[in-house]
Amino acid sequence: MAGFDGVVIGAGHNGLTLAAYLSRAGLKIAVVERNPHIGGAAPPKKLHCRAIASTCTPTFSWDCAIRL
Repeated sequence: MAGFDGVVIGAGHNGLTLAAYLSRAGLKIAVVERNPHIGGAAPPKKLHCRAIASTCTPTFSWDCAIRL
């Protein structure tokens, strides 16, 4: 995938976490997922950023500048 510094395969919680950390470090990252939804084994029924962010650890929330 031209134009990206890296590709994360899978948009589960681990893939999204990795992509967030790499993006925060200044890399341009593409996340690809074979399913029509994100979340891996725990997909959200509705995508509400506040609900998803509230399940993150305080360290992850702070690192990614997520306001809870």
